[in-house]
Amino acid sequence: MISAKNHAELLFEDYLRSLPVEFAYEPGVIGRSKRPDYRVEIESKRYWFEVKELGDPKARPTGGFDPTPPFEARIDKARRKFAEFKDDCCILVLHGCKSIYRIPMIDVIVSAAFGERITLQPACGQTLADEPFRFRFRGKAKLRPDNNTTISAIVILQHFQLEWRWVEAFYTIRERSGRGEEIGPLAYAEEFERMDDSKKKIDFAGSVRALILENPYARIPLPHNFPFGQLDQRWGIRDSSGWYTVIAMGNELERLRKRERPVPFLVL
Repeated sequence: MISAKNHAELLFEDYLRSLPVEFAYEPGVIGRSKRPDYRVEIESKRYWFEVKELGDPKARPTGGFDPTPPFEARIDKARRKFAEFKDDCCILVLHGCKSIYRIPMIDVIVSAAFGERITLQPACGQTLADEPFRFRFRGKAKLRPDNNTTISAIVILQHFQLEWRWVEAFYTIRERSGRGEEIGPLAYAEEFERMDDSKKKIDFAGSVRALILENPYARIPLPHNFPFGQLDQRWGIRDSSGWYTVIAMGNELERLRKRERPVPFLVL
C-alpha cells in the first residue's frame, strides 16, 4: 500500500525532475520486505533513496542542547530500510524547514554521521572568510569503515535562493575591517538596516537543491558521474590531507564564484 507523500518527498520529486531523471515511489521488489521511498535508475544502475522530514521535537530544548541525536536516529532507520539493498547505492535524504531545532546543517550532519567531535576550518564566526568549511572527525560515528557501509551518501535537501543583500553586506563589512573598524556580531544586521531596496534583489527564488555528503567508507561509493544540479554542492574527501570539504559545485554556483566580484561561499 502506497502511503501519502509528505512535504520532503514532494520536494525531492521536484528535485529529481529538475535533473532530470525518472523515478518510482515506494516500488515493491519481489522477494524483499522493505520498500525504500524512491528508486532511480540511471544507465542500468539502481539507486535507492530514503527521504526523511524533520519536524519539531515533542519537547522544545532550552538552553544549550546537542542537535545530533535526531539525525543519528534517521541514519539508524535508513540503515534498517536499506538492509536488503546492499548491492546498490543507497542514499539518505534529509529535509527540515519547519523547525529551528531540526534544520539539517552541514556541521551537524557530518558530526552525526562521521564523528561526534569535529575540527572545523575556518572557525565559526569568521564572517569575512570566503572559503568552504572543511572538517576532520574524531569519536563515535554512525558511518565508519566497520559499520553502516551500505549508505553511500547523505543528501541535505534545501530550499534555496540567492539574496544579494548578503553579498553586498559581506563586501561592505570586509572594507570596514580593512579600515581597522571593529566588527561586532550584529554587523550583517546593521548593514541590512542601512541598505536601500536596490541591493535586496533575489535570484533563484523557489529553487530546490541538494548538498550531497559522500560516505567515504561506503562499500559502493556514489559514482562521480551521478547527475548533478546547477545549484548543488558535493562534499567528500579527495586528497591525502584527509579534510572533508566541497569537491564539486553545480554550474550556476561555479559561475557565481568566477565573477569579477565573486559571490562569497557563505552565501552559496
